[in-house]
Amino acid sequence: MATAEELGRLIEAQHNQGAAKAQKPQFSVPQGTGTMTKPDEGKQLEVTGTAENAMSGAVVVTDSGGTYFVEGVDEWDDATLNKRIVVSGVMERRKLAPDPQVADDGSVSHGAYGRSKVLTNPTWRLE
Repeated sequence: MATAEELGRLIEAQHNQGAAKAQKPQFSVPQGTGTMTKPDEGKQLEVTGTAENAMSGAVVVTDSGGTYFVEGVDEWDDATLNKRIVVSGVMERRKLAPDPQVADDGSVSHGAYGRSKVLTNPTWRLE
C-alpha cells in the first residue's frame, strides 16, 4: 500500500525530472473491500495514551503509536487535549474517510486507505 508520502515523493521526482506534465503513478493500491476481523475487533478495550485531535475526530494515541478514534467526540476540550487519558469502549474498525484519489495531473486528494480503529460507546477519564 502506498502512503501519501510515497505518492508525494513520486510526484516530486517526476516534477524534478522536468516532466512537462506529471504522470499518474504507474502502480495500483489495494482497495481493501474485504471485512477481515482483527483479534481485538468487537472486544471491550481500555486504552491509555494522549488525547489528541485528528481530521476525522478525537483520538487517543498510545505510547506504542497506536491510534484509536473515540466515537461521538469531534474534538477534545481544552481541559482534556494533550493530557494523558484512559478510554474504554468496544473496538470496531470503520471506514472514516474516502480513499485518496490521484488526478491526471498527479495531485493527490485528501483521504485515508483502509479502516480505522474506533472505540464505540466510550467512557474516559484523565490518568
